[in-house]
Amino acid sequence: MQQRPLECPGIATVPVIARVGPVQSFHLGISLLFVNGSVSADGAPVPRNFQLLEELEKGEKGIGDGSCSYGLEDGGDIMMSNWNGTIIGLGHTVHENHIYSLKITCSESYPDAPPLVQFLSRVNLPSSPQTAPLEHVLIEIRKEMASAANHKLPQPPEGSLFSD
Repeated sequence: MQQRPLECPGIATVPVIARVGPVQSFHLGISLLFVNGSVSADGAPVPRNFQLLEELEKGEKGIGDGSCSYGLEDGGDIMMSNWNGTIIGLGHTVHENHIYSLKITCSESYPDAPPLVQFLSRVNLPSSPQTAPLEHVLIEIRKEMASAANHKLPQPPEGSLFSD
């Protein structure tokens, strides 16, 4: 599998392979892009919970055209570690009219370390980008679905999930 990192000035690029659970024939190759922590306007590091509160607010307002969304899995999760994400497939691709569910986990090291992203919905997407903050994770994965290499790949039946 060939890693294909995105080009973003000022952002570190690290290739990794993500574990998506006990799946027999699915392997998600990820080009991992992340900013080494968030920094305020005066150069001071932004604490994890402040960063996640800002991202929660953005998620509640919605992202762009509504084709990607995310929010806390449990509103009572004071550590804001477990998130759900949704991507609506792009038109004129094999992803059209498909709804993909994702689980996003932010470790205690977030935003210095990127979130772990796991597809809950079955998808054939050999290489997908992952970025931090959270909204960029979903947007970049959706863009990768539209790439020439992926927009015509055969997909599992709509609604099929990876089993735990």
